[in-house]
Amino acid sequence: MTRGIVIPILARYENILVHNLHNLFNRLDCNLPIELWQIGHEISIKASKVIMEFREKHDIRFKNARYLTDNFEHWKGWQIKAFALKHSEFDEVIICDCDILFGINPEVIFRDPDYLRTGTYFFRDYEYNFPTSNQAFEDRSQFIRKLIPEKREHFPREWDYIYDGYYQHVRHKWDYMEAGVLYINKSMHQKVVDTIFKLNENWSETYKYIYGDKETFWLAFMMHDLPFTMNPRAGHNYTVNHNMIKTSGCTGVLTHFYRNLFFFSQKGFPNLSKPERTILHF
Repeated sequence: MTRGIVIPILARYENILVHNLHNLFNRLDCNLPIELWQIGHEISIKASKVIMEFREKHDIRFKNARYLTDNFEHWKGWQIKAFALKHSEFDEVIICDCDILFGINPEVIFRDPDYLRTGTYFFRDYEYNFPTSNQAFEDRSQFIRKLIPEKREHFPREWDYIYDGYYQHVRHKWDYMEAGVLYINKSMHQKVVDTIFKLNENWSETYKYIYGDKETFWLAFMMHDLPFTMNPRAGHNYTVNHNMIKTSGCTGVLTHFYRNLFFFSQKGFPNLSKPERTILHF
């Protein structure tokens, strides 16, 4: 059984990627191998040189969808994560976006009892997105009911409006899952991985009803009537204090916690001279 991190590369976030690799290896003592996935040659020569220096001491593997499919252009976008998940060499996979920065060693989740039980660990999205119209509500409901005609035992309460036909802001979540970081044990869930792949392969249809790839992961588990683990704490969109966090052209950092520890943020650089719990504590 091999464990590893899978990161699809985007050129505009290569500085965060390099910073995160340095942070994982040199500050958080993470020893996991890493696959960096490209479709073309997304990162600059400068960033490539830094990554090659990391490779002298760490297991970093370059992967390219061009060598695995003739239809590689079809996978440019959110859907590349499902492609990388299916084709990764790892049995237990952490998939993370290129704009992620970890605050603690991500290996901690592999010891979580709920991860060990379900072979999954997902994170809740930011909670304050709502349906844009009644038509959006109806279209999504019809689409999900085609995938899952009857409500399953493990279907989340946050999306029971799909079957009840009633959306209440206090109870329901329009965007349930954040896919910036997710854990899947492929050796336990190969059929589910195949379903995730198919949902994202058909992205031109699937993404009409959900925002990108993120809901496809837990929906695939529901299609197989299998439980999954969702972190109980929602993502929080911080207003940035520039004395504490440097941003990459954004005004907020979507941050997630595992228990009471800062786990990961998106599009932001915490000041590493200060403890995360001081910086990002509710």
